[in-house]
Parts: sequence; C-alpha cells; structure tokens
Amino acid sequence: FAASGDVQRHIIIHSGEKPHLCDICGRGFSNFSNLKEHKKTHTADKVFTCDECGKSFNMQRKLVKHRIRHTGERPYSCSACGK
Repeated sequence: FAASGDVQRHIIIHSGEKPHLCDICGRGFSNFSNLKEHKKTHTADKVFTCDECGKSFNMQRKLVKHRIRHTGERPYSCSACGK
C-alpha cells in the first residue's frame, strides 16, 4: 500500500469490524464509501424496474444483479469450495 491510511482501511476488512453505521437502518460497513453508497437506497428514487416481478431499484447495476434471480444464472464460483 502506498499510504498507511490505505493499509489501515484494508485491515478493517479482515477484522470484521464495521465502524461506519447507517443512521437510518443501523447497518454497519467496513468503509465509509460503502456506507455512502448504501445510504442512497434510503433516499434515491427507484426508477429502474424489473419487467419480471415489478421490484424497483435506485441503481441500474442493482437491477442487473437482481435479474439473475429470475434466470438462475450463476456465472461465478468459489475456487476454494466450488460453490
């Protein structure tokens, strides 16, 4: 890591510590940027709607990920356990 702050932020991932809490729902995050992204789920308009079930999302990438539930597609697997 190029900076000590970078390595400290990385180490938190391995510790399981989630010091950044959402003030709306209480969910914890290991880094502030993930908390910031999460907060959008509470405030942003949900303009991306699934044609299959009608569920709406505030980010297109979340809709794309959701659509996989309907297809059953699982393009990635764990190299350690095969799941």
